[in-house]
This record gives sequence, C-alpha cells and structure tokens, in this order.
Amino acid sequence: MRIERDAMYFEPRVINDAGIIHWYGGCYQDVSFLSHTTETVYIRDDGEYLFVYSLYEDDMKNKQDIHATFKLVCQIKKHNDQSVYGKSRTRR
Repeated sequence: MRIERDAMYFEPRVINDAGIIHWYGGCYQDVSFLSHTTETVYIRDDGEYLFVYSLYEDDMKNKQDIHATFKLVCQIKKHNDQSVYGKSRTRR
C-alpha cells in the first residue's frame, strides 16, 4: 500500500494572540485555540478538515530515533474542501 506524503505530514503554524490560525489563504478560529496562543501547533489537512495538534512530549534519547507524542487540540471543518495543503485536489 502506497502512502501519500500528505497522509503522514504535519505542517507547523503559530496560533496568534487572537486565537487564529492562517492556513493557505483562510483564517480559522476555535475556542480551544485560546489556550495555545503564541504556540506552534501541527496541522494535518485531509481536504475536508484540519486536525490541529500540539506537541505533548518528545523523547530525544537518540538523535536518530526521536519519539514525539502529539495531542489533538481540535478538528475544524475547512472553508474550502477543494484543496489539501493549499494544492487543488483535482490535480492528483
């Protein structure tokens, strides 16, 4: 089974002071973002939803084998479901 890059990709963003994430021309806001303002969060885009995660912990005992745990902050419906990570879904 071939896994597309997007299926395993997390893209970092910073939640601004107003609790807003900018994502490829759109702005997304959720009450759960307020406890993460000015933090870097990690986003996965499945085309219909954005899955916003925070880094919960990381274990860097060995620089070649880092283990990280992400916690879901929220799942938010996208304004436009015609793109994934800013690229048109029809171009695949």
